[in-house]
Amino acid sequence: MSRPGLRAAIERGIAAHWVGRIEEALASYREALAIVPDDPEAMSLMGLAMTHSDQAKEALPLLVRAVELEPAQIGFRLNLVEGLAKARHYERALSELKHVIDHHPDNVRAWEKTGDIAAVQMDVDG
Repeated sequence: MSRPGLRAAIERGIAAHWVGRIEEALASYREALAIVPDDPEAMSLMGLAMTHSDQAKEALPLLVRAVELEPAQIGFRLNLVEGLAKARHYERALSELKHVIDHHPDNVRAWEKTGDIAAVQMDVDG
């Protein structure tokens, strides 16, 4: 359900996030979540912005919840992968990527991220 101001707050957050103004983006996403606390898009974007500000572990509950609310939304799942990878939960990130690839085998971002995580794992394990 959309409420007045929700879309505007999300759009402000996206615009700020896009140019690297993470604190401003976080403030806009918080505003969106104050309007609609269970909005999965605002949760996912807030979690992604937190991941980009080195708060990946704190972001994971938001990212997970967004996927729980809209499991078919691939963007939310890919944002979760970003948080999981940043928090070094590589196996879970690969599991999420497998889900994306199984349902959308043409998703280049998922294939690239799978390779990135495999390379990191080789560096850590090898």
